[in-house]
Amino acid sequence: MGRPNAVFRPEWIPRVAHDRRGHGRSSQDWSGNDMNGYADDLAAVIEALDLEDVTLVGHSTGAGEVARYIGRPGTKRFAAAVLIAAVPPILVKQIGKR
Repeated sequence: MGRPNAVFRPEWIPRVAHDRRGHGRSSQDWSGNDMNGYADDLAAVIEALDLEDVTLVGHSTGAGEVARYIGRPGTKRFAAAVLIAAVPPILVKQIGKR
């Protein structure tokens, strides 16, 4: 979490932005740099902050992260999603697969 970076950010709407593992100011870990790891990290942030009725907004790979979070046990605190120019997890190239 860093400084606010949303263009449209009315003060009455609480928001949280996180640095994805291996990006920004986050640690440069050698493991967990996949959609499951990203979704687990997102779930950990949501749980740690005790957020409920969350609207998740993701762009590009971030949208894939949101999709994976929803597909895993992430719907308990989830209300809505906005996927922008999404790269869903199924479209991410995997080693040894076409």
